[in-house]
Amino acid sequence: MRVIKLAVATLVLGLLGGVANGATPSTIRPNLISTVSLPSASDDITQIIGSGNSWLVVGNVEKSAIPTSELFPSEVSLGDTDGYIAMLDPVLHLIWSHRFGTSLADVATSIALGGDGLIWTVGVTTKEVPAVPSSPPIAPITPSPPPLTPTTPIPTVNPDGVVPLATSTPPAVADQLLISSWSKTGQLLSQSLNLIADGISINPTAVVPDKSGVYVVGTGVDPSAGTSRGFYVHITRDGLLGPTRWIGTKAVVLRTAALLSNGSLAVAGSISETLKGKPSIGLVDALVVVVNPISGAVLRTLRSGFPSAFRSWESLSVDRFGNLVAIGPSRLGVKNEVVATSFSSSGAVKFSLHFANPVGTQASLLPPTGNSAFFALSSIRPGRGGREAFLAPLDSRGRVLSPTYLAGKAGTGLLAAARGHGYLLAVGDVSELTLSWFAPRSGK
Repeated sequence: MRVIKLAVATLVLGLLGGVANGATPSTIRPNLISTVSLPSASDDITQIIGSGNSWLVVGNVEKSAIPTSELFPSEVSLGDTDGYIAMLDPVLHLIWSHRFGTSLADVATSIALGGDGLIWTVGVTTKEVPAVPSSPPIAPITPSPPPLTPTTPIPTVNPDGVVPLATSTPPAVADQLLISSWSKTGQLLSQSLNLIADGISINPTAVVPDKSGVYVVGTGVDPSAGTSRGFYVHITRDGLLGPTRWIGTKAVVLRTAALLSNGSLAVAGSISETLKGKPSIGLVDALVVVVNPISGAVLRTLRSGFPSAFRSWESLSVDRFGNLVAIGPSRLGVKNEVVATSFSSSGAVKFSLHFANPVGTQASLLPPTGNSAFFALSSIRPGRGGREAFLAPLDSRGRVLSPTYLAGKAGTGLLAAARGHGYLLAVGDVSELTLSWFAPRSGK
């Protein structure tokens, strides 16, 4: 995973009726393309989700206000860095965009849409540290807590899964979970700071809605001990925080999650320690853990790896039959790949695919009826030159179906992908971000 940076906005919309010139019969080009210039190295996008015919985007913005943009908010900054949330209409025009966060450095990491229509954004912020008395002693100055009012917008995401650490004041640690809820009209309904574990730097990478609120899933890093543990915690619609559940003791990172139809929670990422009696296969293994989120009991673990390899799951989807499809990077020596694996509801491997030389992030998306899964990634495809960002439908046997949805050359790679009314892929480059929308197609 990696952070793509964004700058000054230029929106270029092109409606390409049908398949564009130069596309082969097995390739579908975008129906709509929007390009956004990047104002600074601190502006980015971390996740996109579908919301009916519209799209919700979450990311981070620099301290400086952005006067005019088709994506970023023009509001005055709240702190060192802020998160932002934006809604785009079906033709990728901006409906609304707002900053959110505190007076400190904030990082927005993920977004979800609840069944009740509430929009949830999650991120982290550094806690304020009282000034250290000097010699001769003076009265210590204790700063007031950061304002958290419904009129205060919040900061953006870290798509690379890198645990954000404070850089300005050494004692400050990003151990505050920043949770916000929004209406579909962009009104900030609630915002709260929650301490997960004092002094533990957290990276919340997934938000999973359920009937009564959301689960926040991520990783906690102890900087002093050099250890990491996965965690998940439930937040109700009223903002009540449940108990924090931990997975692993020293070397677990959680990047993605999905709720199963029976109420179990599947969380996934990587591991390099023994868990539930299962030792390491490679240097770092890809991991899926199915838990009872109420009791915290681990129901099943699925560990995937190769000797001497570094593996991780970055994105997870679950169909209505309980089949899991996971996708993530693999490195063995100088060989870099993306591995996509389908697991049955009992945990048996149904198929596993490999894609060479990936760039950026990867996404597993729920398919329409008739397909097993959709994979979105930037990689080298057989018979084609250079890295491309594309969306590939798969059948139940793991065969790539035609047509492939081609977003174009990858640049610095895929940033995000979402399914809604059609499919939307975000591809990053050094100076701009490109959004590629593909119209919905029956059975494809």
